[in-house]
Amino acid sequence: MLASIALARPYPLRMGADDEVTLAPLHEEFSVQHEPEFEAGPVAVEVVYRIRDADARRFLDAVQQLAVPRKRDGATFWRVYRDLDDPSRYVERFIVTSWADYLRQRARATVARHELEALARSFQVPHEPVLTRHYLAERSP
Repeated sequence: MLASIALARPYPLRMGADDEVTLAPLHEEFSVQHEPEFEAGPVAVEVVYRIRDADARRFLDAVQQLAVPRKRDGATFWRVYRDLDDPSRYVERFIVTSWADYLRQRARATVARHELEALARSFQVPHEPVLTRHYLAERSP
């Protein structure tokens, strides 16, 4: 215990900047036609972007920063894909264990995560919405 006291001054614990721990208000309305039971899952979430070729590298740098907060808030898998039939279409996909975990992930959104999402969305082709889709895993027959 004495060693930990001696190490506390040169190696303080980092708790995070205010925007990294401050909860953000939900910034978009959210609804699905058929809301599943809380324990249903896993749930795959896709965020679909359309990005100009000239912005692709900066977009990928920006969207890559979302991996850490998505995983921290409950995603078990996270990746970005480029559509082979339409190179301007990118899909961010992450998976959470259950519908309840996804709702908790949304509720844990911080100001910093909203800023990262806004940065990624800033590369979206004008006048075209970013689409978010939700998929529930089905059991095999």
